Amino acid sequence: MKKFIFNILFFLFLLVFINVLISLIVGKAYFKDYSEVSLNYNSYLLADSHGKALKDFMNENGVFNFSCESDSYFDMLRKLRFLIRNGKVIRIILTVDDYTLSRYRERANNLDRSVIYTSPEDFDHKFDFIKDRYLKRYVFFFNPKSRDIMKAKITEKYKQKKGKKDYNKPWNELNEQEKLNQANFRAGSLFQDKYRSEDLVSALEKIISLCQSNKIELIGIKFPSSHYYYSLIRGKSFNADSLVKNKGFRVFDFTTIYRNNDDYFHDADHLNDLGAKYLSDTLLKSIEK
Repeated sequence: MKKFIFNILFFLFLLVFINVLISLIVGKAYFKDYSEVSLNYNSYLLADSHGKALKDFMNENGVFNFSCESDSYFDMLRKLRFLIRNGKVIRIILTVDDYTLSRYRERANNLDRSVIYTSPEDFDHKFDFIKDRYLKRYVFFFNPKSRDIMKAKITEKYKQKKGKKDYNKPWNELNEQEKLNQANFRAGSLFQDKYRSEDLVSALEKIISLCQSNKIELIGIKFPSSHYYYSLIRGKSFNADSLVKNKGFRVFDFTTIYRNNDDYFHDADHLNDLGAKYLSDTLLKSIEK
């Protein structure tokens, strides 16, 4: 009996040790940056990687970039509720790109990270809040992404040890076929489903409703695309921008603003620092008008 108890305790200790070890790696790489937010602003940009590319270029003008790669309307709704509860938000700049209501974005999101901005009242049952807010966040065995992050970190360390470096040529250095291949991959990923996600539609409608009820100015933004990417998605849209427009809010469509300037792009549909700086200035001027 004593041996059995000892084995159980040893096994539990081993699990705790592994969880702590994973938390030191995954927690820092995956969760830390996501939880950084300033409540000293009145205007916030909510978007995914397209918005994150703008970095802090608008901070001096009173706009905090609260974007993160893979953020969906589920995550943005959580962030908006957090801002309303804890800050004095008067303006939200929200991504309404053609794909943001796609089922791709329903599958690829940050629900395991954005849960840090939730409260018990955001859930139907208190246990769901405890499970998502604490168990999935701090017990890494419950988070399937932990495995992928660990694998990526180990691969990165191995490459560093072998002296190998990943080098991705800048967008403006790719030849025409390379650009087309990359644009095809992006468009194929984002528009792989024929129908939009009704759950994301519901989340976007809740964001719009919260802005209306809290007298928050909502501004939609469609981020720039390269010529190659735009030529593939032209006419394809799940119409997130229409939902915002139909409620009387402004939408700034910058989709084609830089499509003939490859020097402004990091890849087929993301801006580099130069393009992001120009877009930040353009967006601020558009808001002022």
